Amino acid sequence: MDVEDTATYPARLLEVYGPDGAPPLAIERSICAANDGGRWVFETSGPAYPFEDRSAYARRVADWARAVLVERAT
Repeated sequence: MDVEDTATYPARLLEVYGPDGAPPLAIERSICAANDGGRWVFETSGPAYPFEDRSAYARRVADWARAVLVERAT
């Protein structure tokens, strides 16, 4: 996966909404990698799904393709 971004402070976000999510937006799971003023931050909220490779999150790198590997559900 090749991610090109020309934004000054790029970010990648995955949010899952559903009936069990927290009000007011009903977000069940959120994963974010963002350039916060020149420093990359990585955050998650909500319980991880069984198919997530959570060991990949420990690396916390700026490259979205490595920072957030959410799936191999085939």
